Amino acid sequence: MKAKVNSCGDDGQMLHDLPQCWEANKGLLSKQISTGNYAPGIAIEREIVSGRGKRRKIYMINSIDRLFSRALLQVLQRDEDKVLHGHCLAYRQGAGLKTAVQKSREYVEAGNHFTVEVDIKDYFDSINHALLKEILLNVFQDERIFKLLWSLITSSIVRDCQIIIKRKGVITGNSLSPIVGNIFLREFDYYLEKITDAFWRYGDNTVLFFKEEKEARVVFPVICEYLSDQFRLKINERKSSVRHFSRHVFLGYKLIRDRESEQIIIQKSSHRRQDIHHNWYSSAIEKIGNEIHIVQDGVLSKRDATILFENESGKRYLPVEVIDTINIYGNVIFTAELFLYFSARKIKVNIMDKYGNLVGSFTPLSYYRSGKTMLKQAETYLNNEKRLKIAKSIAIAALHNMRSNLRYYVKRKQNSMLAQSVQKITDHIVNINQRRFRALC
Repeated sequence: MKAKVNSCGDDGQMLHDLPQCWEANKGLLSKQISTGNYAPGIAIEREIVSGRGKRRKIYMINSIDRLFSRALLQVLQRDEDKVLHGHCLAYRQGAGLKTAVQKSREYVEAGNHFTVEVDIKDYFDSINHALLKEILLNVFQDERIFKLLWSLITSSIVRDCQIIIKRKGVITGNSLSPIVGNIFLREFDYYLEKITDAFWRYGDNTVLFFKEEKEARVVFPVICEYLSDQFRLKINERKSSVRHFSRHVFLGYKLIRDRESEQIIIQKSSHRRQDIHHNWYSSAIEKIGNEIHIVQDGVLSKRDATILFENESGKRYLPVEVIDTINIYGNVIFTAELFLYFSARKIKVNIMDKYGNLVGSFTPLSYYRSGKTMLKQAETYLNNEKRLKIAKSIAIAALHNMRSNLRYYVKRKQNSMLAQSVQKITDHIVNINQRRFRALC
């Protein structure tokens, strides 16, 4: 754990200071663990962006809870080979991604050219607590181990400053969640074994291999229905399908048949970036035009005659001379004097939510679209009669512009069709001016 990034949970106890904390409290903590009375702290929910632009939730837990989770994991891993199916390959010692890809090649070389891929939607956040509890009680006979495990994977969370009790799903980012996820679907693995020996499951992703496409298409809906009925899980339809192996990407790798040797070659698949946030996330700050985008957590403050952004990754000075807008996507702390500086420099600040939607803005009073102007506009739009009048004027102005362009060509080409179009637009303008519109809201 010393090699981990120094961080803390809700209690503020830094990970690298954990040895001192343990020495001071090990007697009390050991007693709570042995009697089954230990209560984990609250987990802080965070959302991160993966390298492919995908957003996912993780949870920051207290350092002492991380220690207990790691210790309990070591105990559980001793017997995981007895508990888990051999074709369950994720998060296990001696297995992993490469094992899954190599097995895929073996299955294809054996003539199984058609694949059934079943991907579970939001797996770790969708695990049913009642089912999970029943499964864990059957696996772990020691009540103390079960109670500690259950408390660590289902602790309360803080989301947007609100404390929430999880009714389903487990705490991800916890070292225990992978093995719990494997145990939850272990009966599913044995169910698949009855269908075919050529399969593997990697977390929430399952792939089966068949010689005939017809057989694969018959099995596909049966498996989806089984997961839905027995485990109350939803299938990610976008990622689940029946395909020929040559059109399948196996955990980031493709299987390609060499034309000369006829052998199956494993090749890394190249991914097209889903959105620009991938590049932003690695650098914390991205400048596009006259706008600065900040996508990592940190502190923004005035430093001399410029603006400083700093976090655990380092410090970055913003080029205030050439920017007019700052867009905030992460959890950023502002110093009080900073907004006075924003106002003086006419810098607008936009706050985005975790999905990139605008939550609110700071607009300097001296900005060319000042706060007073924006309020006047909003006040006007709240009045239905005024709003319809503005909309009517915009529509008529657009028609006037189109009619002027057509008249220009009518004078030069004497085209009857153009002349008719001019007359129709004129009639339409007259009609709009004469009609009374009623607001729909």
